[in-house]
Amino acid sequence: MDLFLIISIMKNNFFKDLKGQLSLEFLLISFLAILILVSITLPLANLGIDLGFDSSASLEIKSELSKIANGVDSVYSNGAGSKRTIAIQVPKDLTVRFSKNPNSDEGLATVYNVLSDGSMKKIELSYKYPNLNFDLHLIKGYNAIIIEWPLNSSEIIVNRPI
Repeated sequence: MDLFLIISIMKNNFFKDLKGQLSLEFLLISFLAILILVSITLPLANLGIDLGFDSSASLEIKSELSKIANGVDSVYSNGAGSKRTIAIQVPKDLTVRFSKNPNSDEGLATVYNVLSDGSMKKIELSYKYPNLNFDLHLIKGYNAIIIEWPLNSSEIIVNRPI
């Protein structure tokens, strides 16, 4: 019986030590798993955020460019003597290129948006008046755009007063 008691005590002490070792190993493995998970997810999350900002800025630029194109269409359809002032807000400094669309008898407003990875996204919108041919520089933030077709003139004028 004494031998059985000694074996039983040794067995209990062995498993107590083993439980402590298992807890330490579990903590170490959990820490490594979390470290690996974070090292994989953070770059992916950063990439997703950058792509989200790029998409948001491109949509905002397209929306503001649409206001200008609609303003040109409105002045063109109203005829000589009409004028329209448009308030737009752009997320960065931009240059809008107005030109004739080579594929139709319409005009084309083009903006190149520089994305976070350095590439360029081309944003284009067409409008009905084909005779605009110049660059309009917009500053980040609020811009007032005046679109007018003066009396006794054959051309629409688009400008941003300083």
